Amino acid sequence: MREVCGTNKCFWCEEVLDWKYIPRPRNGQIVTYMMPDVSADITAIGRDEDGKIKIEVLCTCPGCGIKNKYIKLV
Repeated sequence: MREVCGTNKCFWCEEVLDWKYIPRPRNGQIVTYMMPDVSADITAIGRDEDGKIKIEVLCTCPGCGIKNKYIKLV
């Protein structure tokens, strides 16, 4: 799994969110990561003509608690 991360601003309070997606390990696999300040859930929603995957990122702002949704190509 590729690393998926980004930096965006919270739409509500404008705090900078340095988010990162932490993939879940498969059965029998051990994966260690440094926990990011903001963890993100991602959903693949399509693929463009160049073969890049379009994802929807959902993360919660630690400052105000609002969930923010971003679209990103990976």
